[in-house]
Amino acid sequence: MSDCGYGKSSSFEFSRMEIDQAVRDGKLLSMEIEFSLRCNFSCPYCYVPDKSSLEEELTVDEIRDVVLQAKELGAKKIIVLGGEPMIYPRIMDLLRFMRENELEVELFTNGTKITPEIASQLLDFGVNVVLKMNSFDEKVQDRLTGIDGSSRIIHEALTNLKQAGYPSNGTFLAVSTIICRQNIDELVDLWVWLRDQEVVPYFEIVTPQSKATHNTWLNVEPEEIGDVFHKIAEIDHKRYGLEWD
Repeated sequence: MSDCGYGKSSSFEFSRMEIDQAVRDGKLLSMEIEFSLRCNFSCPYCYVPDKSSLEEELTVDEIRDVVLQAKELGAKKIIVLGGEPMIYPRIMDLLRFMRENELEVELFTNGTKITPEIASQLLDFGVNVVLKMNSFDEKVQDRLTGIDGSSRIIHEALTNLKQAGYPSNGTFLAVSTIICRQNIDELVDLWVWLRDQEVVPYFEIVTPQSKATHNTWLNVEPEEIGDVFHKIAEIDHKRYGLEWD
């Protein structure tokens, strides 16, 4: 996936010095991990190919071991992806385990099971949350998840995270948005709306793999994507004082 939207003030990226040092030493800075590829949504751009990919998943003990190996190799941050991590039975135990081992954690979620209690617990753990949201429009959002009612789940999760105290000092809240034909006209407004709430916008280009290769109705011309990027970069410069590299 391609992405944009961090700005120099965010904690998404490592410094050039840290990157160069890690390359010289043959070390890691971060690691992405999927506890499971199981998901309760059916997004038309999803990269999970088929149900066979759900076989022979790592055990909880194996996940812990992989995380500790990553830390030993120098990783400072673990990015938790899916599937949908919040439907994994031991998710909170594993998040706590990673934080107890002094690892920064970024959790990508579609908002499922983000109750007020869970939102508060995530903040207590110091977990950075990236919530997936593609549109203000309920019908568009539900189409882009393949599930009726997904818009309600996402917005309830966002409300619960905000009421819990996200973003707070040292712990950020971001929103991940897929750029596609169905939402291209509202992306600039979505960007400003997120910035105004101190939520980091995380915009992604659809990767042409798996389901996306069969759903060409999602496609946007590169020139249109470039136009959006130029507009939001200009907004960041003029309205928020953020300069893009």
